[in-house]
Amino acid sequence: FDLLPGLDEKWLEAQVLTGLGEVSELMDRGELALQYFNDALKVSRASGDRVRAARGLFSLGSLAARQGRLSPARSALNEALSEYQALFGAGHPMAAEAKAALAGVDFSSGRAGAALSAALQAEATSLDHLRFTVRYLPERQALSFASKRPRGLDLALSAASMRPPSDVSRVYDLVIQSRGVVLDELAARSRLTGPADPKLADLQMRTNRARQRFANLLV
Repeated sequence: FDLLPGLDEKWLEAQVLTGLGEVSELMDRGELALQYFNDALKVSRASGDRVRAARGLFSLGSLAARQGRLSPARSALNEALSEYQALFGAGHPMAAEAKAALAGVDFSSGRAGAALSAALQAEATSLDHLRFTVRYLPERQALSFASKRPRGLDLALSAASMRPPSDVSRVYDLVIQSRGVVLDELAARSRLTGPADPKLADLQMRTNRARQRFANLLV
């Protein structure tokens, strides 16, 4: 830590512990990963870092879900979702990611209806955020971002096979939207025309610059 002046030590410690947990999980050492994730969560909470603590809860919940411990998985993921929504709002991609993970827990628990509802909400939130972001990115970055966004659609398709036709139509509607979202938003660039009023044109230019900066920072 002494080699990295200016960085918050507790933040860095939580980052390192989380990274060790992820590597341990990849090595199929679940108990060690659990220990690292718990330690990272304790450090984040002690330092008052709510964002890192929420991420720690998400890591713990995801690990528990993969291990088949569905009750602790649901508890940790619900807490992570609540924190993300309080910090960033329900439309943030981290909230969508947590909701998609909760949908997976519901599906594994045999609650197809709850899984379908949560997965569709996660997919819709992620799509809305994608639409806002990709219009201000180069095409290659837009396609890369679209491939890595949180997804609920795959799970929704699985859950829809157990639901009535009305639910299936909601899933197919999102399938259609998700397939064309990048192309649609890039095409929208060519249709945008500036307002005639110079004051409005200046406001639009500043707004577009701010949105582009937001998109670049996010990616």
